Amino acid sequence: MSHMHYLRSFPQVAEFIKELPHTEFWGYNRIGRNTYPNLLRLLSGLSPKELNSTCYASNKTFDGCHLLWDDFKAAGYTTSYGEDSDLYDIFTYNRRGFKRQPTDYYLRPVMENIRRHTNYETSTLGKPSITMSCTAGRLYQDVLHEFIYKLMPHMRQKPTFNLFWQTSGVHDYFNYAKTLDGHYVRILRELQEQGIMNHTLILLMSDHGLRFQGTDCEGHGFTQTFQGMEEMSQPLLIALYPAWMSQRFPLAMGNLQRNAHSLVTTFDLHETLKDVLHLDQLSDDQVDNRTLNLANERGISLFLPIPEERSCTTAQIPGHFCLCVKLRKISRKHSSVQKAAQFVVDSINKLIKPYPQCQALGLVKVLAAYNLCGRKQKAEKATRTTKKGPVEKYYSKDSEGRAVYQMRVRLKARPGEGRFDASVLLKPRMKLLGPVTRTDQYESKSHCIDDYRIDMFCNCL
Repeated sequence: MSHMHYLRSFPQVAEFIKELPHTEFWGYNRIGRNTYPNLLRLLSGLSPKELNSTCYASNKTFDGCHLLWDDFKAAGYTTSYGEDSDLYDIFTYNRRGFKRQPTDYYLRPVMENIRRHTNYETSTLGKPSITMSCTAGRLYQDVLHEFIYKLMPHMRQKPTFNLFWQTSGVHDYFNYAKTLDGHYVRILRELQEQGIMNHTLILLMSDHGLRFQGTDCEGHGFTQTFQGMEEMSQPLLIALYPAWMSQRFPLAMGNLQRNAHSLVTTFDLHETLKDVLHLDQLSDDQVDNRTLNLANERGISLFLPIPEERSCTTAQIPGHFCLCVKLRKISRKHSSVQKAAQFVVDSINKLIKPYPQCQALGLVKVLAAYNLCGRKQKAEKATRTTKKGPVEKYYSKDSEGRAVYQMRVRLKARPGEGRFDASVLLKPRMKLLGPVTRTDQYESKSHCIDDYRIDMFCNCL
């Protein structure tokens, strides 16, 4: 869910939050393609590549990986983790998850047994039809919500660290989020009425906007629009906190509020939650000292000031996801656009070449193309005369004054009629600016492959 889609879909929640101490983060930027790389950075402070080299690759499970809830558990907190699916959750979708129960309260065994023994699918009427998983008379999301309610007495009695994550419905359907507004305002109201909010930091968040078609009630694919493309990298982040924190830690909480429009990632959320374990680190003297000695550019606690000069490069946000760029639409027929699109398809084919069960892709057409330049940079224009008339190119300049040509292309490839987005650096040497993303559903087309790195590119023979 994007921040904008939250505003469209959650009017009751938004109105309720207005009356609470809170900060909305408008510069919160997606940092990975899907949920795993985004939330892994929050829970471990590491990128997937770093985690692979330290624990996951050798163990093939996450049992040996140190995650944030381990720190909270060591500090005497009760921990809980629940998602509304066991097939598509953070740690088991195309991965082996945990052999040992990772938290004190863990919903996955319940969801696994529901899927095996009492699951059935139901479809709503209307356009488009929405297919949801159920058990008895309940949706999977209802099981997750019940889990939250049943844990509230524990939240009231002792310190707790909780991660609750909903995917069903809201992940794939544009209009589904509207049906959740009442559910989540009731959960928040119950947390308030039970006094839990008086001693709890709550992050109401997502990890990316709608990535696939996100079909609306008219049957249109939202992700194929310019607005949908922009919102993919603008997830939701709102921090709710007790009023006493601003009185006890004025400098730290002032920084948190001033960071509302700073460039923020889940690396920063990892550092922020570590601070919750050590509230003495939030005193004015400690915050002043830590501000002068920032040790890590990519992960900065939101209780500290995010530097104004922070960029996607220093925050380790791939160029394809970076919100700090302006997009200027250009002709799809331009030769450089066609070259960039073909380069993207060639890059995909190199990736799937070791997998003979996957068919090589061919470019069908370019759907849209945009020049990219920094939001704070002036877009320079270069005009070249061709037989067909003048052709305009827009570019920005690097720190040494050299022209930098960057482009985003949206294309269709076959077989599979897959729709892909990619950002490409054209000069001095053509290269991808981050991962290629897919914006249409593909699960059944990649049934022959069990590798999360390439399943979205594989059309099985």
